Amino acid sequence: MGKKVAIIGAGTSGLIACKYTLSKGFQPIVFESASTIGGVWTKTIETTKLRTPREVYQFSDFPWSSSVTEDFPNQHQVLDYIKSYAHQVKQFGRIFSDIFHSPKGGIYNKVTNPSRVRQGKQVVS
Repeated sequence: MGKKVAIIGAGTSGLIACKYTLSKGFQPIVFESASTIGGVWTKTIETTKLRTPREVYQFSDFPWSSSVTEDFPNQHQVLDYIKSYAHQVKQFGRIFSDIFHSPKGGIYNKVTNPSRVRQGKQVVS
């Protein structure tokens, strides 16, 4: 594996960045401050639906499940879709849910516990 790259956030953009950096030979480490994957969709109310058709809100290499027939899927369907994609990506990358600190200079520190700190220079956010 190549250089380590920190990716901030496990929403749709972070997952795409993870998959892309993997395809280019880097070793992505995804940092997510929330307890789950899904970005803004983890914070929406349950009645929220997509505002664009699902065909537009789709990963180019990962179609929606055939069980989702609505043009504008609801929050649960969107989260399930994002988590399914993340499961595919997670087979290659590593996703953490801990403290993140990025001082000036683009250095990241990932604190898993007081005795273990991960450091790197490449950051995608």
